[in-house]
Amino acid sequence: MARKIVVTGNMKLSDYEVFGANERRTIPFEQEATLDDNQLQQLLEVIEAVGGEVRGELDMDARLLGNGDVRLKGSIRLYEGTSETSEDLDGERYFSFIVKKGMTVSFDRKVVNTDEGDPEDYVRVSMTCKNLHV
Repeated sequence: MARKIVVTGNMKLSDYEVFGANERRTIPFEQEATLDDNQLQQLLEVIEAVGGEVRGELDMDARLLGNGDVRLKGSIRLYEGTSETSEDLDGERYFSFIVKKGMTVSFDRKVVNTDEGDPEDYVRVSMTCKNLHV
């Protein structure tokens, strides 16, 4: 029994600036995949940056469970440094949730710069996930 998972949403990024306005950016995304029984599949990878210093990353995998539900799990990471390619990880949040067969689930998580205490440096992911019949 195959199912189709459809994900639509956006990633909001903010780069705190001491002088002047904070730099912000919103990036929409959409992805769908057909899943087979109990097969783990990479569903989504979003990597975006703002302000020359902040990068947000979203990784999400999907697995179709035996009852037709879909488990989505992944992580949201915030990097902040001297460039958008910095490997200075300043915030990370893992997630896992179920989208029941035939249902839609809304998801919203924010990761702030916990390493340096700058709550205006953040990445926020908002999305809607649908589990549909193929």
